[in-house]
Amino acid sequence: MYDRIFAEEMRRWEERARREEAEREAKEREALYAERVSLVMRFASQGHNRDVVFGVLLGAQCDESTARQIADSAIALHESRQAGAGASRA
Repeated sequence: MYDRIFAEEMRRWEERARREEAEREAKEREALYAERVSLVMRFASQGHNRDVVFGVLLGAQCDESTARQIADSAIALHESRQAGAGASRA
């Protein structure tokens, strides 16, 4: 009986530890993504083009596919904000 209860508790503990680790890793990925977006938005707002933004991400140890995705999104967001600001001034 003791061994069965012990085994069940160990399984629960291991499952909870795996869940907590997965949650921690997800939060770390989200924080890193937000940090990278913030970085490139700063460069985009300074007038740098997509290639510069992409290079900044690569220099920040971002993998190529993620860097491409973030650079494209950040430049598109910056351009839409610029277009929106220009339209509201008119």
